[in-house]
Amino acid sequence: MILIRADANEKIGTGHVMRCLSVARAFMSRGENVLFVTADHCGDKLIRDRGFETVCLNTEWERLDCEVPALIETIKDRAAKLLLVDSYFVTEDYFKKLSPYIKLAYIDDMNQAAWDVDYLINYNIF
Repeated sequence: MILIRADANEKIGTGHVMRCLSVARAFMSRGENVLFVTADHCGDKLIRDRGFETVCLNTEWERLDCEVPALIETIKDRAAKLLLVDSYFVTEDYFKKLSPYIKLAYIDDMNQAAWDVDYLINYNIF
């Protein structure tokens, strides 16, 4: 199981979810099960209309550190092997707390830091 952590709403738009949907389709074409994990239900229809399941953490999309306990439970419940995160609200502590439970991939198109993750994706590397 691959977990994708991304949000879409009226403040941040749909870009994070849209690019993750492309990644999700690629994983699915390789036989992987994909589950989107969101803070709230704002992006559910967008994701589900494209054939993917969602799990809502019922947290605040701009405060990812607060969701860690709920996210760890989802990782355990789903026996997930990879978490792909696409959010500008990650912190070093967020990844540090999650890393004992799962391999981490992060989409950082802002080149903000040298994140301690297993896979760092920056398609804007110029």
